[in-house]
Amino acid sequence: MSATATLPPQFAPEATPPLKLVRSSATAAPFAGHPGVKVKPFTEATRAALATYRDAHTPPLSLTQLGRELGINSSHVSKYLAGKPECDVVRLEAVIEDVLRSAALRRVERESLFETPVAKSIHSACELIQKTNDVGLIHGPAGLGKTEGVKLYRANNPSALVITLTRWSCDASGLASALCAQMEVRGMAAGTRRADWLVERLRGSNRLIVIDNAHRMTRSALAWIFDFSDPVEAGGTGCPVALVGNPELLEKIAAKDQQFSRVGVLRPLKLTGARALADAMLQRLCPAHAGALLDLAERVVTERGHLRALKKHLLLMPEFLGAAGGDPRKAFLMAHTQVVSNYKLED
Repeated sequence: MSATATLPPQFAPEATPPLKLVRSSATAAPFAGHPGVKVKPFTEATRAALATYRDAHTPPLSLTQLGRELGINSSHVSKYLAGKPECDVVRLEAVIEDVLRSAALRRVERESLFETPVAKSIHSACELIQKTNDVGLIHGPAGLGKTEGVKLYRANNPSALVITLTRWSCDASGLASALCAQMEVRGMAAGTRRADWLVERLRGSNRLIVIDNAHRMTRSALAWIFDFSDPVEAGGTGCPVALVGNPELLEKIAAKDQQFSRVGVLRPLKLTGARALADAMLQRLCPAHAGALLDLAERVVTERGHLRALKKHLLLMPEFLGAAGGDPRKAFLMAHTQVVSNYKLED
């Protein structure tokens, strides 16, 4: 999304009221806005909300940009906004609802994105996984900025379903709950199993599912997501999946021949351009002392913890400036003593 978002109140983080949807019947009928013209049934509230979302950007999103966000052809977007849809309206409106629901989160994330070579590599890998309709595996050491790469992809591809696993939501049930949390679930009938609803909602949609911290997945969760991504004819959704995690994720999947054989794209991540990365983070978090700290920051970036470790150093450093007599290098070294590491940092 290249345009700068200035969203109206209904898309603000603190106030995102649900759209009041009233689905039309499945039989084509004249729509009130176009007398005598037979069109596929659609929900006017959803169409109007999409138009508002498009116009809330400065400049307004083009049909091509909006089509990319929704994962469909721009001509389908144009016809839908005009109240004359010709595509699968129910599926399209499901995507629209999900994209609008996460608009505020994406705006906040885009404002704080820290683009790095690793983030761009993750972005390109996700695009490849989407094209090949695979289960893809993206892995690298902790602290490289994998989550930033996931955020970058979500910012540019809002129709993707992106979840970050925690240790308390890493089994099959937690995975299903996390996916539901990214979607508009008001259409789910009471008593419906989440897994059944998800399969029905996503079957044949080709929407990419990105799972960050995938190394935390239990065996049952891994089996669940592989079955979930099975081809439609095999009972799955046919959705591509990008698993993003630490190196142990590869080991976990390699232990199961069937799962390992189904991995298509494999993207190992490595740190490159440590000095440039260190300088970029210094300019963002500590610009007044960037020149004085660059060599120390570069050393931290090359060690275990990488960018995450440097961020911790820079957030702690101001606490020690007074004790260091205002010397930023001394304050940085003092901060290092408070950060877990397996190396010495000396001036």
